[in-house]
Amino acid sequence: MLRATENGRQLATGIRLIRQEIHDGFGRTPGVGLKRAIELIIREPAVTAQMLSEITGQSSCAAYRNIERLEQLGALKTTGHIRGHRVWVAPSVVQALDSFAARAGRRIRR
Repeated sequence: MLRATENGRQLATGIRLIRQEIHDGFGRTPGVGLKRAIELIIREPAVTAQMLSEITGQSSCAAYRNIERLEQLGALKTTGHIRGHRVWVAPSVVQALDSFAARAGRRIRR
């Protein structure tokens, strides 16, 4: 139980650091729309522009603009398409989750 708790704390710390690094990467405080985009990729590390628009209430143009800014920063990388929609992933968030799973000793299905 103590190892699981510590593992969860490490994940939470890692996610907080990722969020801060993204914010710091812009050199100034991001606007509301960009902050919402950052919070979404922290919670959902694989997103589409449509998801960003629907979940955060941004226009489609604003969603693509914010994705582009996050992509330029390296916080998002394009990975392909799902049902005709382009998909971006937050590699640092995915890495943090993978590390969490590895520390937890997740089972690998064969």
